[in-house]
Amino acid sequence: MNSLETLIADHVKNARIAINAGTDTKRKIFVELGLIGGCYGLCVHDTGVEFKIDTLASLGIRPTTTHAEAGGSGIGFMTTFEMLRKYNASLVIEESDSGYFTKRIFVHFDGKNQYIIRTGYRYEKLKAELAVTQFEIML
Repeated sequence: MNSLETLIADHVKNARIAINAGTDTKRKIFVELGLIGGCYGLCVHDTGVEFKIDTLASLGIRPTTTHAEAGGSGIGFMTTFEMLRKYNASLVIEESDSGYFTKRIFVHFDGKNQYIIRTGYRYEKLKAELAVTQFEIML
């Protein structure tokens, strides 16, 4: 399997696990692939549960998952971070507590190799918990 196929499969699987972990009856996944916002990338939107803070802090550092009991292993994100480094791509995780989708995982091939978390509803909590890490948390 090539890198892009692996990336798609890993993130769709993660989204499937996340939507099945919650109690919300709107279990939806939307996948975009192509030119997104002026840059090629993959974007997976889902209506699943949020990431645990310790999971966000460990992504790309060690295998970690919010849903081990549902088949999550954290290997997918380890593979993602390897690809980010290899292709100098960026990962943006956006969270929302309003609107249809609760989160969006966006891998874009922008030449910046960044890891960004964007949230509004738990900004202060993430800022406090992740303040000593490499993350950029935005409103």
